[in-house]
Amino acid sequence: MARAALGSRALRRAFAALLGCAGALALAELALRTLPAEQLGFVYERGVFARPPEFAEDPRRNAIGFHAAELPAAEDGSPRIVLLGDSYVAALSVPLEQTVGERLQAELGTDGGRPLRVLAAGLPGWGQAEELAALRALGPHARGVLVLTLLLPFNDIRDNHPALEAQGNAELEALARYRPGWLRLRREEAPLFFCEFSRCNQWLSFTLARRRERGSRAETAPLDYEVYVDPPSGAWIEAWEITERLLLETAETARALGATYALALASTPHGVRGPERGLAFLRASYPALRERALDLTAPTRRLERFCREHGIPCLDLEAAFVAEQARRAAPLHWPRDGHWNAAGNAFAARELARFVRAALAATSAR
Repeated sequence: MARAALGSRALRRAFAALLGCAGALALAELALRTLPAEQLGFVYERGVFARPPEFAEDPRRNAIGFHAAELPAAEDGSPRIVLLGDSYVAALSVPLEQTVGERLQAELGTDGGRPLRVLAAGLPGWGQAEELAALRALGPHARGVLVLTLLLPFNDIRDNHPALEAQGNAELEALARYRPGWLRLRREEAPLFFCEFSRCNQWLSFTLARRRERGSRAETAPLDYEVYVDPPSGAWIEAWEITERLLLETAETARALGATYALALASTPHGVRGPERGLAFLRASYPALRERALDLTAPTRRLERFCREHGIPCLDLEAAFVAEQARRAAPLHWPRDGHWNAAGNAFAARELARFVRAALAATSAR
């Protein structure tokens, strides 16, 4: 009897302990499900842990597919500025009214009593070849006073070389840390992940993966950072030659449309820290970069020299962003996504407006 009673009490205690554990897990599950993705540090969808979204993309597009205002009629006679670029010009992370193109138009105001129209043409992933094709396709709509390319040295040079672009795109899918602050983790790579429908299990597995990643860090760095190697070598020499040839073709096309051609260089979230601090940040994020001779200013210096040689007005936006970011606490770039946020688009537009006015004044004085 005594043994039976002891066994019964042990079973009851074990059952109570199991119930307690189950209750605690249920409470933890409920608590984690109430947390937004920003606090969790991840979203889990279709077998992949990914960074939480920082914004919802604005779905609006004009009749020709750009996140921009509709084109004015070709014959309306308004002075035009054509703004070419990639995802920085597309600016999908902000409402259409806050894109750099719309902000630039508001900053510029009028020219001789007529409103200056900014025609923005840009899509994510574009390089200078796609931008040149867009300028030619715009045809009579692009006849105006200025064609302005907003070039991102960080990845546009790579985008202009087919083999480098293919390698970079493959890395986007393959690398867990394609950018600092990112961690892209597939289900099969996640430690102790056995119940994908459990938020508790998701959180545990992601936390373990983050700790493992912090301990090991990345042994390789994404290809894009090779653009800072000075002097370039191999395929990067070809990429620079292709880029410069495309810029000259764009300048020639702009002049054939009766417009001045100008170039502006966009900023990066690591670049706005300043050359030394930005490089230190990248090397802390990617130890593989510590052995590389990198110069964050090298692409800008090369492009500025190229522009001087060919009489193309050039604006280094990153230098202005470094100074502006030092004056304010709030970032000008989305911390993880890396593109300009609303404040970044607004600041870029102000700097571009000053640059555009100066370029147009210099043209008028000739």
